[in-house]
This record gives sequence, structure tokens and C-alpha cells, in this order.
Amino acid sequence: MNNLSGTTEMCRDFATKAKVKIDIVTVVQDYLILRQSGHIYSSLCPFHVPTSATFQVDQRNQSFQCVECGAAGDYYDFLLNIQQLNNPDYSCVDAIKEIQTVYIGHNYSHLLRKTSDRYHEVEEIYSAHQFLADLYHNFLFSEDGRHARKYLANRSISLEAIKEFNIGFAPDIPGFASQQLEAAGYNMELMVEGGLVGRNDQTGNYYDYFRSRVMFPIHNINQRVVAFGGRALSDRAKPKYLNSKETPIFIKGEHLYNLSRAAGQINKDNQKFYIFEGYLDVIAAWQGGCLTGVAPLGTSLTGSQSRLLTEYSNQTSICYDGDEAGQKATLKAIRTLQSYGFGVSVTVMPDGLDPDEFIKKFGAEVFQTHLQEYEMSLTEYYCFQNRIYFRPDEPSTFKMMLDKIMKAVTLTPNLPSETDESFLEDQFNISLKQCTRNYYIPIK
Repeated sequence: MNNLSGTTEMCRDFATKAKVKIDIVTVVQDYLILRQSGHIYSSLCPFHVPTSATFQVDQRNQSFQCVECGAAGDYYDFLLNIQQLNNPDYSCVDAIKEIQTVYIGHNYSHLLRKTSDRYHEVEEIYSAHQFLADLYHNFLFSEDGRHARKYLANRSISLEAIKEFNIGFAPDIPGFASQQLEAAGYNMELMVEGGLVGRNDQTGNYYDYFRSRVMFPIHNINQRVVAFGGRALSDRAKPKYLNSKETPIFIKGEHLYNLSRAAGQINKDNQKFYIFEGYLDVIAAWQGGCLTGVAPLGTSLTGSQSRLLTEYSNQTSICYDGDEAGQKATLKAIRTLQSYGFGVSVTVMPDGLDPDEFIKKFGAEVFQTHLQEYEMSLTEYYCFQNRIYFRPDEPSTFKMMLDKIMKAVTLTPNLPSETDESFLEDQFNISLKQCTRNYYIPIK
């Protein structure tokens, strides 16, 4: 293999591995004006003289194609080809540099060569995360971890769940983590970069990033610890939740809590992911028998997270908090998931309760029944959300709601081909009747 072909192969390897971090729409819209229709974006083709918008970007498949000239590929092919239009000397190495600096923003050269110094540095950051996860977990069971154990007991988190999710405790002891890391021989400059410790610019001393917090290790899809979520013991502490900062191995919008465990449970019996808002919701749901629960990491559900889910299933059910903020987040998550081709349903929680609180109050068995029997289709959910406007005796209001629901629901794949106003009107009338029922399980 000559040097040129070897370099080209390495660049393609990098681009493929980095694809999960990059949305093709983000790349293409830097060069073209795109018009969206669901998950398809259209434009004039830059690779020939077009007469119409024959150039299409498929966000679901992360690919582009011109139906007229035949140009096609992924984000890397597009970037390389469009740059070479103006600069024939633009190479695959130039493309990788642009991907790193513009679209990733971190040094991911370790993805190219395992023999590079950077690869071994990143491996040390991975190792340190696992080291601290085990350290925090063991400390939870010490005498000084009793307050954290009491907190978890009050949240109805079982010993089995504590062990399964490797939950730990970072004590309020100055230098606890930094001293242990240093004693174990870790490079402390790398520990700062990895977000595990900080450094005082004036004194040069290292300090712990997490103190006096219940610790939830966050794993990547390969089951490696890449970050932590720390929950304060007191609701008065600010912030209540503290996530690891973004590092060479962790960008919070590109990971989902519990995905590595949940993905392994996707099978013919568990065909969908349940999306919750937080760590404790996922853990409580797991205790209640819901084994495919995942959660974003303190942000709205992102496109990168949705793409991760498409590797395992095309069905999701959103189960966010029942308050106004939770329902706003639900609507946003629906739109994101629809753009990636997911079939989406929604389970609405009683107002004021999140899944964790629901299970604590009513028990795991009732929660499991709630997930199975009170799941709504999108048509039903939109009708439920807008039920105060249901006035079939007022034609203009009724028509306005039909139009609104049609626009929202028709983004969903796998609807009948005859989806039109008459179809939705039937669904609307069915949902209208269902909206009069008590959506929340009566608790005896």
C-alpha cells in the first residue's frame, strides 16, 4: 500500500468513526440553502448546473444524493468534493483538519492511530474515570457514606440498583479524588483535561471537581465510563445536579444515560426505548421492570442522541415529567425523533410527578401498568394536549385543531397512505372520547 492510499484509508476511517458526532445537515447548510420537508432537505446541486432542486440530504440516513447528476455520499464526501470545486489541491487530510476544528472542536486524532501519543493519553483518561467510579462506589459503603446511603434509601433506590448502576459518593473531603489519582500514578494534567479535577491557577494545587454528591457514572455505548453526574444531598445546594464538563471523551449531547445497558435489552419482547428526563427516573423505571430506559444528560434530546438510538430500534416512548416544563420538552423531543424516522408514543405522568416520584408513591407494579396501559399515540397525545380547545360545535375551532394535529402527526412515519383530513377526523373523534377518561391510574 503506497502512502497516498494509506492516508486516504486512514482519513475515511476517521470520518466514519466521527460520523456519530456530526450531523450531515450541519455540514451541508454551511454551503447551501436547504429547504426542509420532514427528514429530507432539498437544494440546488452544487456539482452541476441545475434547473431545479434535485439535490437532497437525508438526515435519517445521514447521506446526500443528486437525482440528476448522481453525486452521492456522506458528510465527508460532500465536504471533500465541494471544497475541491474551488481548490483542487484540497486533500482528505485538509478535510479531516476541518472536521476536527469546525465540526468536532476537540482533538480526536486518537481515532486515527492507536500508536499515537494522544491515543494513550485518552486511554489514561478512560482508565481514571473507571478508577474514580469504583472509588466512589466503595466509599458509599463506608461509615462516611451513611448520609448518601440514607438519601438513596429515601429515594427508594435498592441495593441491587446501587450495585447494578455502580452508584457512588464523592465525600466532602478536600483532595479526596485528586490525592487518590495522584497516588495511583495518573498524569494530573490529563486529569484536569478529563474533568476529574481542577487546578488553582494561583497556587497550582489540584482540587476535586465533585464533592458531597451522589455519583452516577455515565457510560458510552462500549460500556466505558466517560463522565459523571453528581446529585447534591440537599435540595438547597446549587446546582442540584452537576455533570462532568465536556472533554476529549465526553460531549453531553452525544451520550445517553444507560444506553449501553438498555441497548442490550432491545429484542422481540422489548422493542422500544423509553426516554426519561433524568438518572433517577431511569433507575427507578429499571427497578419497576422497564429495562430499556435512557435519559439525555441535562439537555434537550439531540440529533446525535437520536442517531445513537436508531442503531438498535425505530420505536420510542417519551415519559417526561407531567408538569408544564416536562410537556414542553416532550413536544421538542417528538419533533427531534420524528426527523430521524422514529415511531413515537407518549406516556403522560400525573401533573406534578416524575417517574421516580410516581414509583416511590405508588410502587413499581403500578408504574409498569401505567407504561403499558396509558401510552398514547401521537394523535391521541396532541388531542389530549389541546383538549381545552375541543369545540366540535364551533366549526372554525374544530377545523383549526384538525389542521394543527394533521401537520404534527403526518411527520410520523408508517401512517396509512390515506392519511388525510377524513382519516384524522376519525382519529380526532376517537381521541376526543378517550380524552374524557382518567388518564392516570386510579390508586386504591
